Amino acid sequence: MFLTCNRIIMLSSADNSIPSLCSPNSPFSKGIERYIRRHFIGEAASFGVSPSQQLYTMAQIALASGRVLHHVYCSHHGYELDESYNSVDHTMQALVTALMAAKDSHSMYLCDIISLAICSLIVLRQSHAKQESFMLSPLDDLALQTSCQMIWDTAKISFHAIRGIDVSRISFIGMFCQLRGVYAAIDVSYNYTPRDDMEDMLFTMENFFRRWTIGVGLLKSIQNDIYEIREITPVPTH
Repeated sequence: MFLTCNRIIMLSSADNSIPSLCSPNSPFSKGIERYIRRHFIGEAASFGVSPSQQLYTMAQIALASGRVLHHVYCSHHGYELDESYNSVDHTMQALVTALMAAKDSHSMYLCDIISLAICSLIVLRQSHAKQESFMLSPLDDLALQTSCQMIWDTAKISFHAIRGIDVSRISFIGMFCQLRGVYAAIDVSYNYTPRDDMEDMLFTMENFFRRWTIGVGLLKSIQNDIYEIREITPVPTH
């Protein structure tokens, strides 16, 4: 749970300015990796909803998300990279594919983890696209567009489903990651942005951030991008 909270804190910054409190090479992260290899075998070492599978799944995604966000932070600030972009992208893409193919992928628990994985993946690809500018390869461009579509497909189902539901009953991790992922998609100038879903997103987003104070700066960034797309003047955040 500590690793997951750390990933959420890092994602709460719209400009990837928060470093990891527990980097991929830290003794804590390495200790979890060793524990997983030693103690999770057979069915327990697969994605699912049994207690052992839940622990295994969350640990794997939290560790992979840490590698992704650490890479994004270091590349954004010009620090030496531990891994290549292709390495972390391939790892997270493989995990997203495996999660979505899991037997219980529509369970509430796995939906939260899938949201974290997809969010991490699109933040990575968005950051890479910004750094590459006009030199983004056709394959990287396709991967970015695919992840944009994926996060919108995931999020808009939630936006429709929870409208009118008390926000305190909504999963924090799942909804936060979907909103953060949608912001990354909107921030890509040539992405697919379904205008018909913006009203549901604004409604959900404003209620969510009214209940949870983390990511207030992110809220303003999302609002400004949406208002720009809709070509209206931003309204003050209360």
